[in-house]
Amino acid sequence: MSSITWTKTGSGYWNVNGNWSGGKEPGSADSVTLTSAAHETVYLSTADTIASLVSTNDQLAIEANDLTVTGDTDLTAGLVEIGGAAPNGGTLTLLGASNTISGGVGIGTGDLILGTGTALRLNGSVVFGSATSNYGAHIHGAGTLTTTGPVNIVENGFTAELTMGGGFTWVNEGTVTMAAIVNAGYNAGIAFTIINHAGAVFDFTTDIACLMNAQMDNGQGTLVTASSDLVNNGLLEKTGNAGATTVYSTITSSGTIEVFMGTIDLEDGGSVAGLVEGAGTLQFSDGGNLHNALATIAQIDITGGDLILNTVTLGGTLTDAAQIDQFGAVTLGSGTDIGSLVINDVYNIDNASSIDLAGAGGGITIAAGATFAKITGPGPSTINPAVVDDGSIFADAGRLRFAAALTGTGSATIGNGASLETAGSVGSGIIVTLGTSSDLLIDQTAQFAGQIANFVAGDTLDIGGLKVTSATASAGGTLSLFDSGASVGTLLLTNDDSGAIFTYGTDGHGGTLLEFSGAAIAAAPTAMSFIAAAHVPATTGFDALFSSAPLLTAQAAPQPAATIAALAWTHDRPGAGIAINLSGTHAAALSLATHGHGGI
Repeated sequence: MSSITWTKTGSGYWNVNGNWSGGKEPGSADSVTLTSAAHETVYLSTADTIASLVSTNDQLAIEANDLTVTGDTDLTAGLVEIGGAAPNGGTLTLLGASNTISGGVGIGTGDLILGTGTALRLNGSVVFGSATSNYGAHIHGAGTLTTTGPVNIVENGFTAELTMGGGFTWVNEGTVTMAAIVNAGYNAGIAFTIINHAGAVFDFTTDIACLMNAQMDNGQGTLVTASSDLVNNGLLEKTGNAGATTVYSTITSSGTIEVFMGTIDLEDGGSVAGLVEGAGTLQFSDGGNLHNALATIAQIDITGGDLILNTVTLGGTLTDAAQIDQFGAVTLGSGTDIGSLVINDVYNIDNASSIDLAGAGGGITIAAGATFAKITGPGPSTINPAVVDDGSIFADAGRLRFAAALTGTGSATIGNGASLETAGSVGSGIIVTLGTSSDLLIDQTAQFAGQIANFVAGDTLDIGGLKVTSATASAGGTLSLFDSGASVGTLLLTNDDSGAIFTYGTDGHGGTLLEFSGAAIAAAPTAMSFIAAAHVPATTGFDALFSSAPLLTAQAAPQPAATIAALAWTHDRPGAGIAINLSGTHAAALSLATHGHGGI
């Protein structure tokens, strides 16, 4: 191997022999050194392959040509520019095991290729992409790129400004500012991994679709689906714009995700075990895992924003400080990991969303002042873990089912036309309030110690596992259930439903549908006087006929049929008799007395 040094004073072209020591352009066996007193620029004006490259001061501009370095590269100063504004702006291929560029690097419309096992460390500032071209930068190959300084991926308003693939790994130890689309997929290969080290920052500053797993040509005319992974051990943040930044890579995060504004949408899901905070929204759109294998707290703290969950597994404790929206299946725990959900603000689920328990324990706590609500969709939503409700539960649509114990001192409200099912025990501190034409399904009547409020006409109780043929409600709030006269259970009501009228039917599963079909019956006057009349009006709800006297009618406010709780009156006419027609009238008590000699 021979050594060749750049000797020209001032900038010049690579393919000019006179610019080099020995009077010849470097070749594949040459070790090249770029050094001068001033910051000169060496323009790669022809394709070349060299054995190694060292620069202590000069700039290297690779435009429209390709430079391959088979050995190590050490550029301690100066700037390396790959590509300009034109498409296919040049390629730098590094095949050596160890490569360092400590000056600035700009890859506008060119390619950086790293060989298998090649490591490149960029210690200066880095710019990917061109603000004036839609071609963008490309990094690929089965090597590793490490950046320690600031990295800026610029926005051009066109397409992807950075495309990566070929088994490429990017390790960030500095700060990456991402203002443009980044794609996974390139002809030389389509997979890549980004690792954001502890203490490093990966910042989304605009609303973009990034780290996209696109379909790309594999170089042989076949379209294959790309894949990419994002490993965050530092800080992944969104600091710009109120819209959405969509990340299509699968994420694994033990660091911090901070959404200052807008939304970070983790479209391909992943695993998040660290802190999540900010005033924006974090969204899982296609599966995910909020999981901490070390059983320490995986904390969600999005003040004023949302956490949107589609299909995730939670290990550790998920604590919300603002709204969480769930649109899929959430699993608490995994194997020996305990999963818990603590709701301090608002937690909404939709349609057929569910929460399952797969770990060694855990459950759901709804804090005082917090709400848990099923807000949309006709489908059933099942909550399998035990729930401690010290706040408010709302079943506003479809059916909300609690499969395990429901305890605490909070409330559960059933929306109009909706239903709530308790398959486990219900503690005495829980009050369930029914809406208009709503249903409460009680699978374990003997274990339902809670109270039922606003049980009125049109509402239904599904008494699971019991045959009920009659029921009575007391003024004290006890609803007694009977089967052919034998007591089979009781439920507690907050309102006085004494005198209520119920209808009974099978629920098709061995239980009884107990429907409140009539309002509680109001008490009628306890005494009436009568005056002579030619006819008793039908609106009184009864006709009174004295056999040896004129017809009489009560001097009381007319009572509609089916609302008379008691009838009581007296008369003193000797020889008078009374005939009463109460057809269509429900009377809880009837008291008739004569002081003459007539009959009744």
